Amino acid sequence: MKPIFLLFLSLISISTLHSQYPVTVADLTLKIGAKSEEVLTYGFAAGDKVLLTLDVEEGKTLKEVEVMEYPGNVRFQDYEVQTVAGRAIDMPGKSILQFRFSNTDILKGRVCRVTIKRLPAKAEARVFNTSVRWVEKFDTSWVMVTKEIDHGGEVWQVEKTRKVLESVDTSIVQVLNRTERVHSRTMIQANNTSEVCFELPKNLSLPNEKDPYQVSEVVSWAYTITVGEAGQKWFQEANVKAAAKTVTSTVMKLGVVSTGYGALAMLAIEGVSMFTSPPSGENIHYETYTMIGDEKKVLDAGNSVASSKRITDYKQGRYCILLKNDNIMDGINVDLTVVAVVVKHTYKDETYTVTETGPRREKIEVREAKVEVRKAL
Repeated sequence: MKPIFLLFLSLISISTLHSQYPVTVADLTLKIGAKSEEVLTYGFAAGDKVLLTLDVEEGKTLKEVEVMEYPGNVRFQDYEVQTVAGRAIDMPGKSILQFRFSNTDILKGRVCRVTIKRLPAKAEARVFNTSVRWVEKFDTSWVMVTKEIDHGGEVWQVEKTRKVLESVDTSIVQVLNRTERVHSRTMIQANNTSEVCFELPKNLSLPNEKDPYQVSEVVSWAYTITVGEAGQKWFQEANVKAAAKTVTSTVMKLGVVSTGYGALAMLAIEGVSMFTSPPSGENIHYETYTMIGDEKKVLDAGNSVASSKRITDYKQGRYCILLKNDNIMDGINVDLTVVAVVVKHTYKDETYTVTETGPRREKIEVREAKVEVRKAL
């Protein structure tokens, strides 16, 4: 009986001793790149004691070493790690461990020697498959979405809006009406030249240039230059002729023929001149010009008792009339009159209807499956 008992004790001792020898799970040299990490995943039996050994070569460190029991229970965690000498982790039940080695250096990688061993609680647990196989799992949920469906052809009326011209109005704007005294060449206290400047009305787009509903612009302008009583008589005779002449509906509608500058208005609007050849009398040297940048642009020049001119090329900005008296003794009075033709276009929104055809679409709510794919053990 004693030999049998001794044999039984021997078998128990051999079994216990055999289970106390660690089983190597992984013996690896890992090269972890800059700003990256490596994750090792293994399964372990219930009662295992897991042993982790780590050595970072060349005296370097890893930013973080973590051992997590799947799916989210952290069993070990350390920072700025150079070595881990046989760190033991007990496994009360069958489970999976993930070993994460993190390198945060932005320039250099790390070389690490990693050993993972398991010490089984029982001899029969020495043979255990520690490999882990990931599988894809599909999670399906149902969501409500809005879709458009067609129900065949359909004809319908669509109301739209467009901008149309409502009216065009023409007006005469008096820009200048002035008598300028130009002294003689021998006048000590004053110069024998004089310059009169004026601004034409500005073009306007209201409320804005991109989408205007009212556009006013100067389309032409005209002026007269007359000297003394002879020039005034010449100007008045032209007004009488303008009032007596059959003119276009535009000029008659404006009612400017009977005004004090009817002939000048007719010249500005129609380009029809009622002015005769200049009379005899005191003359004046004149020059009409504008500045384009730094360049002087002369529009008209002459030497006369009376002169008239219609301008259609230059219609915005500042203009000047330069006067020069060549009399030795006598100063002269020069009458200057300038009018501009302003045309105003007014627009309005007009509603109109068009016929359109196409499929009749209807929005409906439908139930659709939403499938998400995830990795699982």
